[in-house]
Amino acid sequence: MRRVMAVGEALIDFTALDVNVPVGEATAFARNPGGGPANVAVAIARLGGHAGMIGCVGGDPFGEFLLRTLADYGVDTRHARAIPGYSTTLAFVARHKGEPDYFFVRNPGADVLLSSEHVANADIDGQTVLHFVSNALAALPIRQTLLELMARTRSAGGWLSFDVNLRPAFWSGPDALEQAKQWCEEALAQADIVKVNLDELLWLSEQGDRAADGQGRREPGEHQGSQELGAHQGADAGGEDVRREGATGHEAATGHEAATGHEAATGHEAATDHDVATDAEVAALRALADRIPGICVCTLGARGAMVLHREWGSPVMVQAPRMQVVDTTGAGDAFIGALLFRLSMDSADVRNLQRQSADEWAADLYFAIHASAISVTRQGAMAAMPTLAEVQRQMAAKEA
Repeated sequence: MRRVMAVGEALIDFTALDVNVPVGEATAFARNPGGGPANVAVAIARLGGHAGMIGCVGGDPFGEFLLRTLADYGVDTRHARAIPGYSTTLAFVARHKGEPDYFFVRNPGADVLLSSEHVANADIDGQTVLHFVSNALAALPIRQTLLELMARTRSAGGWLSFDVNLRPAFWSGPDALEQAKQWCEEALAQADIVKVNLDELLWLSEQGDRAADGQGRREPGEHQGSQELGAHQGADAGGEDVRREGATGHEAATGHEAATGHEAATGHEAATDHDVATDAEVAALRALADRIPGICVCTLGARGAMVLHREWGSPVMVQAPRMQVVDTTGAGDAFIGALLFRLSMDSADVRNLQRQSADEWAADLYFAIHASAISVTRQGAMAAMPTLAEVQRQMAAKEA
């Protein structure tokens, strides 16, 4: 089994106890451990995989709590450390209109201080999956450190996993989003696995302007995306019209039939492209996949997820199960963590990822989306990550 090393922030989510209010109107908050890369490491460890954390927290009580919590979940914290004199990043989160509403306190947070000397002895080899998000590219010295880790991983024959997880609040200056896009392009050009939500897909493929405002919130009326810009991963679509005008008729290539789901892989009722994505969304995925070397995975909130490589004739899609939503924070992290867990179990090299059959990819997506669906039924991020037995029971119940 491969070892996933997550690079970047571990932070504190102060989750509002008030229901359906903007973050600024919440009156009470509960402390929860969080941070995209840290959540992914916990998701993998909870499933029984090998996960480590590379990052910095503040030399404060919150940093001590995060390091202790990661270790308690089974994450290797040998390359995570507290930085005296700096504070742990805080994120205040409220559930508003079914979506997380964020406000970050990071000026700067200790997480951006990860330096080359901190990772000099990091365990990087051909069995490493280096997982990171765009936040780690937004500031120095962590950006330079991440680029060095990426180069070491590629040189060793390991995999690079990039979850865009765009947080405009972490980028500064009048051209903040343009800077973010430029550094995302750098990561996209190297990553073996790229994960986006729909807002990020449209932004990167230049199919539309769906970026969030400065604190990670969307303007009213924007798409109900996955966790990174406000998650609704694996939840009931709530009456959203996801139908489209006719099928796309994509011709299969390299063994990937038209996107019809996972009948042979799971025995579950097949999902069709009518149920999961529109023509425009598939076109956006194609536009992004055609210009990057890696596998491109897009989560579509309550509808499901799709995956595409530029050599395939069509994407593979799966539907999300309908769940009673409690808290969507960390749902996207649960998804990519579960997907990496599945892929890490395979001894195949990176070149074989795009050569997996449609049924194999559908089975992987199906597993990941059920892990994510379980996470939205619980409060918090790390505490919501399911075990392998829970995911297996969830899938069995849906297939019965």
